[in-house]
Amino acid sequence: MESPMNRPSRARRRAGKYAKTALLAAGVFLSAVVGVLAFVGYRVSHPRESAEAVSPTHYLLTARDLTLLSRDGTTLAGYWIAGAHGAPAVVLATGYGMSRSDGLSLAAALNREGFSVLLFAMRGSGEKPRGASWLGLREAADVEAAFDLLEHRTDIDRARMGVWGVDVGARAALSAAGARSSVRVIVADSPFDQVSDFLALRVREDLGVSSALLNRLCGWGLRIVEAAAAPGGGKLELGGLSDREVLILHGRNRPAMEPLAVRVHGSIVPTKSLMEVRASRVRLMAGEELRDYDAAVVEFFRLHLRNKRAGAKPGK
Repeated sequence: MESPMNRPSRARRRAGKYAKTALLAAGVFLSAVVGVLAFVGYRVSHPRESAEAVSPTHYLLTARDLTLLSRDGTTLAGYWIAGAHGAPAVVLATGYGMSRSDGLSLAAALNREGFSVLLFAMRGSGEKPRGASWLGLREAADVEAAFDLLEHRTDIDRARMGVWGVDVGARAALSAAGARSSVRVIVADSPFDQVSDFLALRVREDLGVSSALLNRLCGWGLRIVEAAAAPGGGKLELGGLSDREVLILHGRNRPAMEPLAVRVHGSIVPTKSLMEVRASRVRLMAGEELRDYDAAVVEFFRLHLRNKRAGAKPGK
C-alpha cells in the first residue's frame, strides 16, 4: 500500500508535468503567431515589383532621371520634368505598389500647363523597389526629401508648390505639407489616418484573408513597430493645413478606401474640397478613366496654384 506521505510528491510531479506541457504548448503557439506575423509583415511591406510600362518619351516629355535621398538614408527613383521658368512645381508621389510610370500621364498634363514636376515612386514600390514600405509610418520623410530638393532650385517659384499622392503617398503628402508653408496646394487620393486600417486592407487584398483575429494580431505588432521605429507615426497631423487648398479624392473602384478618405476630409478644419471620381489612381490605369482623372486633378492645380507671372516656355 502506498504511503500517504508519497501522495503529495506524486501530485507535485504530475502538476509539474502538466505545467511543462502547458508551457511547451504556449511556446509553440507563440512561435506560430510570430511566424504568421513575420510572413504577413514581410508580404505587405514588400509589394511586387512594378515594371515601368511606359517611359517619359511615350508622352513626349523631356525628363531627367534623379535619385532622392530620404532623411533616413533610403534612396528613391524619380524623374525631373522642367516646366515654364519661374512656374510652381508639383511633387507626384505614386501609391503603394506603383511605379513612376503610373504618374507619367498626370505629369505630362501638368507640364502642358507650365508646371515643373518631380515624380517619384514610394519606398518599397516601383520597378526596382528601394527598401521596404512602411505603409505610411515613414513615407512623409520621402515627400519631405522632394520638397528639400525643390527648395534649392532657382528655376521654379519656391514660394508656391503643390503635391499629389495616392494612398500611402497621399498620407505622406498631407503629413509633410503641413510643416511647409510653401506647399500651397495638396491633392490626396484615397488618404487614410490610421496605418492599422491600411494594413488590414492590404492583408485582405494581398493575401485574400479577412480575419478579425489576424487584424487584431497585426494591430498589436504594428503598435510595437510604431513604438520602436516610428514613435507618433500612427497619427496623421492635419492642423497645419488650415490655410491651404486641399482636395481629397476617393474613387468608386476602391470602395474600402472611401470611409478612410472621408474621415481624413472631416478632420481638416476648415472644411476642404471632397470629390468622388469614377476611378481613383491605380496601377496601369488607362482609357477614359485615366483622362477624366488627370483632367480633374490638373484643373484643381490650375485654379489654385498657377503663377501668372511665370514664363511660358519650358525650362531645362
